[in-house]
Amino acid sequence: MLSVQSFCLKEELGQDLEKTIRQLKEIGYEGFEPLLVFDEKQGKKPANLFSFERLAQLKPILDSCGMVIPTAHAGIGFGNFFMPTKRIISSMRRACEEYGIRYFVVGGLFKNARGARAWAKVCSAVAEGIKDYGCTIVYHNHDVEFTKINVKGRTLTAMDYFMEIVSPLVMLQPDIGWVSNAADEVAFVRKYADRVISIHLKDLKQGSRQYIATNMPAEMFTAIGDGCVRTKEVLDMLDIFPHLEGRLVVDQDKSTVGMMKDMARSYENIRAMLAKD
Repeated sequence: MLSVQSFCLKEELGQDLEKTIRQLKEIGYEGFEPLLVFDEKQGKKPANLFSFERLAQLKPILDSCGMVIPTAHAGIGFGNFFMPTKRIISSMRRACEEYGIRYFVVGGLFKNARGARAWAKVCSAVAEGIKDYGCTIVYHNHDVEFTKINVKGRTLTAMDYFMEIVSPLVMLQPDIGWVSNAADEVAFVRKYADRVISIHLKDLKQGSRQYIATNMPAEMFTAIGDGCVRTKEVLDMLDIFPHLEGRLVVDQDKSTVGMMKDMARSYENIRAMLAKD
């Protein structure tokens, strides 16, 4: 199942929510991954973010198109500052009960041991708090988490340290584009194959490593399959992920040719890569 993350469609979703969803369906996408903010009202929030009010607008459109929400990103904190754990848990429970969302993806952009410990503590607590509702918290990496750190005489990445200390209930959504910007994307997904719930597909142009997740010019991104990320090698490994269940999400942050054009190109390329020889 191929889905699209809402972050990349700010302009399109702001112009017409229903039209955008139907265009994605016409291309062939079967799912949509919204970026949730756990507030009641939308207010002046960007159109690619979904409050409970806007989620209520989205769900019937998806239903009418036969599309699903396989995973949803959730903004629970930034740096070492977080929403209260009880509020995170109650909001995830509500999203599950009202909209059927079971997998909640979070990202911390930590780059040191302190940040890894802070995010591991919160993610572990939330994972324990939502498990009885049939829900799972899933960590989404960027590139900064692959910063090398020293922990008690050992040198490892902040991401590996996080995975060592976080609860085994916390699963993983590797963004292979961001991994490739700092490490070996194929080795990373193989290493944590038994924790992978979903995979974000992102492609970067050759030479884009001069940029990072906090400095993202449009020219660094391209349609999936047209850049330097080893997407085909990852897709050839799908059988090693016991919990993936087809959750593949296109996540192209920006475009120089038009996002819908790139969404169509990505879909064609991914389908070709998935086709059996």
